[in-house]
Amino acid sequence: MTFNDLLKSKARWIDLRTISEYERNALRVIISIQKTGKEELTKLCGTEFVSSPVIDDENEPLIVIDFPNYIHCSIQDEVFYRVDETEEFEGNSFRIYTKSKFLEYVGVKTDCLSDA
Repeated sequence: MTFNDLLKSKARWIDLRTISEYERNALRVIISIQKTGKEELTKLCGTEFVSSPVIDDENEPLIVIDFPNYIHCSIQDEVFYRVDETEEFEGNSFRIYTKSKFLEYVGVKTDCLSDA
């Protein structure tokens, strides 16, 4: 699987398993593709409802992405994600951004984007 394959992925659920520096200034990200499990009756705060747990998809391999070097890494929980119409990117579940406030921040705080 190539990164271009990931950009085309329509996976609805993905799980960040680990993110680490496997060597100095080299980043490794391990992700699993997930699916919804069987519906089950759930009771929460006295209210019953039907829910489906999100579980690993045993038909999908773990995805390991190695970045031999990187400038900055940031992780944001999807619960706090806010859509920004000014962002420009390619992909769906996996994205490559060409314009975002984060890239602007990195450009201001480093000189690493001056060639871009």
